[in-house]
Amino acid sequence: MFTGFFYGVVFGILLAGLMLLVQLIPSNSMKTLNDASTAQVLQLLRGMSLAQLVTVALTAGVGEELLFRGWLMQLFTGNVHSCSLQELLLGLCISSLIFGLVHPMSILYIILASVMGIVLGAIYWIFDNLLVSIVTHWIYDAILMVWLVKFYKP
Repeated sequence: MFTGFFYGVVFGILLAGLMLLVQLIPSNSMKTLNDASTAQVLQLLRGMSLAQLVTVALTAGVGEELLFRGWLMQLFTGNVHSCSLQELLLGLCISSLIFGLVHPMSILYIILASVMGIVLGAIYWIFDNLLVSIVTHWIYDAILMVWLVKFYKP
């Protein structure tokens, strides 16, 4: 259990750092995505304490991973470690696309969330441990939420 938690923390930090770097790409699409998603998220989270932000991130990490990787991905694959490669790819792609569609801030954000769903699904499949993807998702969300609410300067 400790190993799964540790890997989740490491991957969450790496993915959040990568996302913060991606936001620095000087393009109109990235600026539009960043402005739209920042405004929407700030409306929801502004004024929350650090503990509240971490709790919201934990709730999203647990709930979304149980739903999208723990249930939906397995709905199409059965046991992700005894399925065929085609079943795995189908389950991974469908669950990731739906994951992206439930994050409809913009078309680009849906695409990025779908890619994140693929990454989280791959983490789940590689480690055969839902805890790793849950903690990864939680830490990723927590870092980005705290950065946005406490440190972001528009």
